[in-house]
Amino acid sequence: MTQANSQDRSSSWKWYSVRSLYRLVAFGKPKNPGANYVADATLVEERIVLFKARSVEEVRRKAEKEGKTYARSIHITNGYGQKVKSRMLKGVDIYELFDSPSASVEVFSTTEEIDASVPDEQVWERLIGLGEALDQQEDPWPRFKFIDVKVIRLMLDHFQNSPVSSHRGKELRG
Repeated sequence: MTQANSQDRSSSWKWYSVRSLYRLVAFGKPKNPGANYVADATLVEERIVLFKARSVEEVRRKAEKEGKTYARSIHITNGYGQKVKSRMLKGVDIYELFDSPSASVEVFSTTEEIDASVPDEQVWERLIGLGEALDQQEDPWPRFKFIDVKVIRLMLDHFQNSPVSSHRGKELRG
């Protein structure tokens, strides 16, 4: 094997991280919707998944197939008795890793131009979310509509002594 063929073979497989977005929607009439229930709310999930491929087109095909499979695998009944379904939003964002995956290796990077007058906190909240732990939020239930009822039961058991959670738990169990 020539050196050129050896280099082509070793450099042909590359690692990529692929960012994809999904929209979760609850269907059906809710049972006992509380004051925090928002009928028109949907949830957007962002995922970053690693793939190994020989080209950007190959990783795109793999990622779109995996993403659609992932979206179809969401079979959730929320605490309101509604079925929650997920669908993959159009397209994927691909990032070639410059190093093989391991601790502290960057797996995704993106940039966005934002006006300098926008405070850092607003940038964080818009792009990442509030970042508060569930038990530290003033009202941890806005996403309740998109959580599997089995997980909700575990959460309620865990937080039953919390002032916010015990009130919500009575409202939801009642």
